[in-house]
Amino acid sequence: MSTEKNQAFQQAPWRVQLQILGMVLLGFVTTALVASIYLNVSAQTAAAAIETESLSFTRDTLQRQNASLRTEIGVITSAREMRKRAEELGFFLPDAESSHYLLIKGYPGKQTKITAPPITQIELPESILKPIYTQSLWEWLYENLVDFRMNQYGGLLK
Repeated sequence: MSTEKNQAFQQAPWRVQLQILGMVLLGFVTTALVASIYLNVSAQTAAAAIETESLSFTRDTLQRQNASLRTEIGVITSAREMRKRAEELGFFLPDAESSHYLLIKGYPGKQTKITAPPITQIELPESILKPIYTQSLWEWLYENLVDFRMNQYGGLLK
């Protein structure tokens, strides 16, 4: 009877083969899916690295161009070049005889701007440290030992 039960519940051989084939195909599909995800992520990482390198090269090129332009501006605005350009435009350095000064009534002259407050108004900040923290370890030990001895032996001496 038990062999008859086993035969009744036993699956057909073609069904077992289909199940094995399905498991193998499922393994291949899973492996292909994981591999495609891995390749996709790797491709994106490589593309980002190439773009970063390109942007870094562009940044370096622009920094060199900026440095070159700053140097050009420095040469163009140097004292020698500015004097040469001023002379070409007809400007000249005045001497004492050719200079005329005008005195204007009521004009007080260039006013100085005081940016710092007077010394009397400056308030010194309070110390951040509490007085208890300004005492050294030795001073603290000495005071506590003296207090301890006075309390311990003070009662006996009275």
